[in-house]
Amino acid sequence: MSHGADIVLLAAQWPERALIRAQLIERGFEVWATDDWDSLQRRLSPRWMPRVAIVDLKDLPDAERVTRELSTLLRRTRLIVVTTSATMHPVEIERSAFRVLNRPIEVGQIVDAAAAAMTTPRA
Repeated sequence: MSHGADIVLLAAQWPERALIRAQLIERGFEVWATDDWDSLQRRLSPRWMPRVAIVDLKDLPDAERVTRELSTLLRRTRLIVVTTSATMHPVEIERSAFRVLNRPIEVGQIVDAAAAAMTTPRA
């Protein structure tokens, strides 16, 4: 990954991660994807942050910690969280100000949300 990646994608499940990544690349975005929060955290630095982060909470260990920590690093309007009511408490979702996408959802909807998040101010 170059430090210029547009989007980082964190998803525990390989099939979902591969499908989302492929469609993002097809739309022209540079994407770095992983199944592990620690790997992603090591890639982030004050010198480089992605323009958008997508976090799929399905089967992601310690999902609340991941979203909390990532939201301190990246503007919440640039953090897309794919969830179900079972992965994050509804009250927490409402307070989060993340771009929350609820399952069931099509991959194209996730890609569209990422493209829309790219247009929000970075600061």
